[in-house]
Amino acid sequence: MASQASSERPLLAIYFDFDLQLAAEIVTTLDGQIGHDERMQARSLVSSRMMPSIKDALQRLLHALHHPQELAILGPGLLHELHYRVLIGPQGGSLMAALRRNDSTDRIVQSLSLIRERYHEGLSVSELAATVSMSVPSYHAGFKSLTGNTPIQYIKALRLHEARLMIARRKGAIAAIAAEVGYASPAQFSRDFKRHFRRSPSEEAGWMREHLGEPA
Repeated sequence: MASQASSERPLLAIYFDFDLQLAAEIVTTLDGQIGHDERMQARSLVSSRMMPSIKDALQRLLHALHHPQELAILGPGLLHELHYRVLIGPQGGSLMAALRRNDSTDRIVQSLSLIRERYHEGLSVSELAATVSMSVPSYHAGFKSLTGNTPIQYIKALRLHEARLMIARRKGAIAAIAAEVGYASPAQFSRDFKRHFRRSPSEEAGWMREHLGEPA
């Protein structure tokens, strides 16, 4: 899902910090009342249309934020409701599965942290699997189930997104940035970049500065 903004039609974004402790308490209550599907697996979340019930709860919370008395009295309940609406929404099952946690999910989440730290290195699937004591087939299957991508696809996307920010921030020549994020070939980097973002590195940098301003 893509969003385009302009001076005539600006884009308003709201960032909501999900309280994992509160969400876990709600999941425990739901499990006690209706049980849970053991087949449901934790998966990465994707953009989706906001359900009317979530939109309504969010609007009431935003209204309360402008009225201190309402916020003090209704705020905690509105936050609780918003968490609940998200958890019973279209992607709630995957989110609840992640909150319940299991050994396999925990290990893969561990490896995601490692990838984030070393994405610019020549990481192999066998090395990643070994660091979390999993077999390569189990790791590969669990990783794709959780993130929707293979480990190699995930690393490539992370490199490209990091490079995109570096280019927009004018952190150096494109060839140097390609090397910094782990590409040995600038030509391969440009091909992958255009395939992923549908614009060349220089075109993407110009688009970001024009539509989003200078990144912080």
